[in-house]
Amino acid sequence: MPVLPQADPAASARPSGNARSGGRTALRRLLAPALRQRGPAVRSVIRHTEHRIIRDSETAPTVVASCLSADCGWSAVPGPDVAAVDRQCMTHTGLNQEHTRFLRGFEDIAVVHRVEKT
Repeated sequence: MPVLPQADPAASARPSGNARSGGRTALRRLLAPALRQRGPAVRSVIRHTEHRIIRDSETAPTVVASCLSADCGWSAVPGPDVAAVDRQCMTHTGLNQEHTRFLRGFEDIAVVHRVEKT
């Protein structure tokens, strides 16, 4: 009768792979079939539409300005005319010589339109 090699009980308690991998090799072998399986192909449709933003013709733009000097809090009366707001700022500087810096802004209402392709 042939002699069969017997399994070493201590070998089955050791993780497979080298000591540095910590059993990762065996885990990779177990997960390999699952990683190779692919699901159904997925397709995406991306639609691109061009848009344009313009000033709303039914409204007028507004110019604003405020003094940037510490503890001042002065603001120009908002209006549609840039020159009128600039004169208010220069008058404020004439009355307060240290107040020379202003935050100016242009505010308007805009409308976004979809651009039709021809």
